[in-house]
Amino acid sequence: MHYLAVDDFDTWVDQHTAHVDIVKGPVDAGGHQALYFRDPNGYLIGVTQKTQH
Repeated sequence: MHYLAVDDFDTWVDQHTAHVDIVKGPVDAGGHQALYFRDPNGYLIGVTQKTQH
């Protein structure tokens, strides 16, 4: 599985969900939202909000 951390999760979801094969989400993933989709090669990719360290 691969993960993408995006600057604005809600905007990413609004702009991309019509173009990807969603497997699950958006869901609460332990204090942050996540969405999981498959890319054209079948890889599972998780998208989450970028966090500050």
